[in-house]
Amino acid sequence: NLVLFKKLNITGEWPFQAKFHAIFCRNVTIYFDKKTTDLLWRRLSSRLHIKGEIYIGHSERITNFEELGLRPIGINAYKKVV
Repeated sequence: NLVLFKKLNITGEWPFQAKFHAIFCRNVTIYFDKKTTDLLWRRLSSRLHIKGEIYIGHSERITNFEELGLRPIGINAYKKVV
């Protein structure tokens, strides 16, 4: 009862404003261009609580993680620090 699954157009309007403790977005940005990927990382990082974590796919990287207030905590994970 604590988990809710719904469809979401990741490049469209998001129907929520809540912040999350963890976001799993694995192997999604490999299908988008750099502009869309950068926008997605910005949007996702803005939805993280401080100390929240984002987990991405093995072939993905958040190159501007410092600008987004993130710190790498492994090859495929980042923690929100600001």
